[in-house]
Amino acid sequence: MMMASKMGVAAARSTRAFATRAARASPEVTEACVAALKAALDERAGGLLSNNAVVSTNPNILEAHGRDESFHSSIAPDAVVFCSSTDEVVTAVKICAEHGLPVVPFGAGTSLEGHVNAIEGGVSLDLTGMNQMVEVNEEDLDCRVQAGVTRLQLNDELRHTGLTFTVDS
Repeated sequence: MMMASKMGVAAARSTRAFATRAARASPEVTEACVAALKAALDERAGGLLSNNAVVSTNPNILEAHGRDESFHSSIAPDAVVFCSSTDEVVTAVKICAEHGLPVVPFGAGTSLEGHVNAIEGGVSLDLTGMNQMVEVNEEDLDCRVQAGVTRLQLNDELRHTGLTFTVDS
């Protein structure tokens, strides 16, 4: 009986928190943030923000970054920043913080929890370009990788060691 009442309190708190969350930023704030992101990250793109844009507001790209493998409805971000280094992540996060926009990290989009949904708008940080192996320690049975390394890529890199990374096995 005690368990049920604790669960009821937790559900009520969760519902209350959901109902009182902040609204999306105004279009003016979002546009200013996107402009600042483009200005700061434009150098990486060689001054050409085109099909290989570092910052995108393309509706198809936004939709893809607001959807994962969960049953939750897709909620697209306001913009997507394609990061290929820690410095770019730091720059993007600082600019978003200055403008008060939330940041949603995006890896492979295979989550089952709906965590890529931009429920308050904001900027999706696509980390797939950060796909380098940093260190493999066979003796310690561990490794360090950048955020964009996939499970398949990791296993390809580990194959010669006899190690493997399994999920929920």
